[in-house]
Amino acid sequence: MVAFTTPKRVICVLFPNQPPQFQEFAEACLRLTPKIAVRPGNRGGGFSAVFLEFQGRATLSPDFARKKIAFVQALARRMKVGAPAACTEGAHAMEALSLARFGEHTGHASVSKLPIDALLDYITPFEYEEEISKKFRDQIPVFKMLGVSKIQDFVRLPTSLLASRFGEEVVLASQRLSAWVFPETLPVWPYFHIQEQVAEKEDFYFEPLENLDSLLFILKHLSNRVMARLRGRGLKAAELELVLELEGNSQIGRPIRNWKIQLPIAQGSYLGLLTVLRERLSYDLGYQPLEAAVRSAEIRILETAPGHGMQRNFFSRKEEEAEAWDALVGRLLQKLGKKNAYRAQPVDRHLPEKAWKPVAPEAPAALVAASPGLRPLLERPLRLLRKPEPMQRLGDYLISQLSKKRWKVSNWQGPERITGEWWWKNFKRDYYQVTTDAGEKLWVFSVPEQPLYQLHGYFD
Repeated sequence: MVAFTTPKRVICVLFPNQPPQFQEFAEACLRLTPKIAVRPGNRGGGFSAVFLEFQGRATLSPDFARKKIAFVQALARRMKVGAPAACTEGAHAMEALSLARFGEHTGHASVSKLPIDALLDYITPFEYEEEISKKFRDQIPVFKMLGVSKIQDFVRLPTSLLASRFGEEVVLASQRLSAWVFPETLPVWPYFHIQEQVAEKEDFYFEPLENLDSLLFILKHLSNRVMARLRGRGLKAAELELVLELEGNSQIGRPIRNWKIQLPIAQGSYLGLLTVLRERLSYDLGYQPLEAAVRSAEIRILETAPGHGMQRNFFSRKEEEAEAWDALVGRLLQKLGKKNAYRAQPVDRHLPEKAWKPVAPEAPAALVAASPGLRPLLERPLRLLRKPEPMQRLGDYLISQLSKKRWKVSNWQGPERITGEWWWKNFKRDYYQVTTDAGEKLWVFSVPEQPLYQLHGYFD
């Protein structure tokens, strides 16, 4: 067989039947490509499939295909659809499907060596059609009488014989086997419909959950699946509802417990979402425990925000870094409050303690551009004391006047003269970077005509 010369490849994810989370799994695959098609297994045929089409020169790389297939297989486990029966790549949906159905069993990676039965995947790749399937199966014995048992035997048959003996469906399959010559015969890619609401539910009718630890274990998987579907749509969770259904009996006053949670910062990672759920449940259930075991849990996404990108980039880690930042900030805001978690933004001031302002921690500092006209700063300590601490220098030692702590100095660097801002007491300071024997690095300044030094910060 001659492969397509256009930079397009299709991955077929084949399942022996249609798993319960089939639609949700297909939605999560939107993270890889916007062009998705599904073949339902509940209409006959005995199997279901998800098709993913990729474009671009990178799709022709074998390493690219391996990464995509490995990611799809891992995603199938996360979405609880089970391991796919096969996950193969082809020049188009027909080739990928036939290799998935027959290549794994025959050990062949070439369509030409597949059995003649694979022709049906070229005739109806996206859905099962009972009448066409029955007509084709009735013709298989005729093919074998002619000595045609494999695709490579079939392509040698003259077109006139196909038209007169086997009908238009078989002629169509022959043309699609040579799709580079007859591109107009390729099947129309079906439209993929996504569900309006993103929600994931788990039932425990036979083994209800009786403690918070087991509930959090289940919520971890629900959060993972919800976030996988949101990432496929290029979204993050901004508000959600958690619904717990309890075992019913006459003594339960509230058989349904629910929480509406507005996230302090929209989350695109399940780890950030799980941390918020853990802290909220630990606090609320500490005051009002569950009255009975949990028989079902559901997470519903009520409000979303734009995400960091719809399709995953396998050659860059910026997306993962941004999601990790959102998760960290979300945990800090939930734990400390919105007023106590912020990012320090440099401002154009001479006085070190006034040379920054708190801003919302919506993005990593490395991704935020500096303010226009801001002077380039020299190295500054990560920890700055709110009020400088007076110190006395005795030989090679610096001694704090407050805590009486002693540092033995091994190296002094400086001074760096900082002055200006006449409205701020007309200050003048000579700053030094002081390295101690213990390996600490201090930021110390002195004021002209004053004997004491001042400890202003620590370099970490």
